[in-house]
Amino acid sequence: MINIIKFYSKVRELKSTMRRGWQYHSVGGDESVADHIFGVSLLTLVLSDLNDSSLDTCKCLRLALSHDLCECIIGDVIPHDNIPIETKHNMERNAMEELCSLLDSPSIIDLWHEFEFGNSAEAKLVRDIDIIETLFEAYSREIEFSISDNRLQEFWDAADENLSTDTGRQLLRIILDMRSNT
Repeated sequence: MINIIKFYSKVRELKSTMRRGWQYHSVGGDESVADHIFGVSLLTLVLSDLNDSSLDTCKCLRLALSHDLCECIIGDVIPHDNIPIETKHNMERNAMEELCSLLDSPSIIDLWHEFEFGNSAEAKLVRDIDIIETLFEAYSREIEFSISDNRLQEFWDAADENLSTDTGRQLLRIILDMRSNT
């Protein structure tokens, strides 16, 4: 039980670990990694059994809750850090191994691997929800802070090519329609 407390003590640091993309682009308001994980998890809860009853909602939620846990150790690494993808992946894997060494179960690191590589229909959906949650946050910030320049355009540009599910593409179209009507 002491290791569960140590694990949780470390993971709860995500409440104060800020997502750096908004800071990098000088967009107001803070969002912690925990805020993002909550958003991804809530969207996952709502979307996981909406269109495909063959998806395991519990597994989807477990993927959503575990996908960014490594950031309690390495922080929020963003593309502008110019860290090669392979190096970033190794950093994340090492952080997950360190974190999960506190537990007597390999399931969380297995979930992280599944998410990272999109090895299941559940992982593909949650990966898309991860992107959509970030886009919704970008859209919300554009509205809230009256951002009319293209500061956040890179989030929108990368979205379509990274989505792999019909649900993700549908949500993207809806958010893009909302964005073009404001």
